[in-house]
Amino acid sequence: MLKVKRKSILIISITSVILLTGVLVFKYQSKNLQPYSTFEQEQLDPILQNEIEPLIQLAQNPIIQEVLQNSNQSQNTELYPEQILALDQHWKETDQSDSFFEEFYTNPAAIELLKFQENHYGIPEIFLTGQAGFIIAQTNKTSDFYQADEEWWQKAYNQGQGQAYYDQIEFDESAQSQSIPIQVPVYDSNHQVIGVIKAIFDIVKIQTLL
Repeated sequence: MLKVKRKSILIISITSVILLTGVLVFKYQSKNLQPYSTFEQEQLDPILQNEIEPLIQLAQNPIIQEVLQNSNQSQNTELYPEQILALDQHWKETDQSDSFFEEFYTNPAAIELLKFQENHYGIPEIFLTGQAGFIIAQTNKTSDFYQADEEWWQKAYNQGQGQAYYDQIEFDESAQSQSIPIQVPVYDSNHQVIGVIKAIFDIVKIQTLL
């Protein structure tokens, strides 16, 4: 009888974990940050709103704005697909300790990302891309150098209009964690999109706030 009870408790525990994961399948999008979710939307909305607002403020950081403006002017946006592929391949094959990556960790925008990460619990990774989708600054080595071919980037860039949103739970390879990615466009003083910030929020943080 005791064995049957233990088995029942184990089944209930596993079911609870599955249900909790289901609760956290959600998305947040549109310029007005209007959310939709599959369950308990009223609990998730304020949590995600609280996480998005600091990112919007970060996007207006003068240092990040300046680095983006300079990088967008200097980066070659007329690369052929095979050239982009070669850059991406070099990125993937090179160890993050290589001097090639130093600029992406140490430039002024990267320092601002690190400060933000240190002051906001539960963000294992945050990075910045330019207008063309290339990495400008990062706290961790990303899986790819070129992000403009990714669906999340295209949604955030939104054909130059910009769109802040959060995505579904996923396993982030570079952050090595189950996470909820949040994407925020960076606007200049003329409200033109000049870059995109992506922050990875550890699912454990969200669970503790539910």
